[in-house]
Amino acid sequence: MTGTRWTTPEQLDFLMARRTDFLEANVKKTRSDFYLDVFTDWFKRWPLLASMFPGKAETELDAAELERYQKALSDKKSVHFEFIWALTTTKYIQFLANQLMVSTLT
Repeated sequence: MTGTRWTTPEQLDFLMARRTDFLEANVKKTRSDFYLDVFTDWFKRWPLLASMFPGKAETELDAAELERYQKALSDKKSVHFEFIWALTTTKYIQFLANQLMVSTLT
């Protein structure tokens, strides 16, 4: 049985397009910068507040809505787990990671 993805096909394409950058950031130990860029681009493209509460600003949310929004925001920041999944299940990505490691050692 296949697991359920939390991403849409378009969101998965967005993430997978950044896999080489992820591998480079992993090798260079600059993942924090990488994730900051991904989160910034992600939430510009798919603003969570607008999708959950159309027409409302964060300051207009009641306590229950604010709690739901903050939990969803935290859950969405788990975006890096999708990269880890892709890296551990895609032979092409594993090959690419090996190539990057070799190129940094030479």
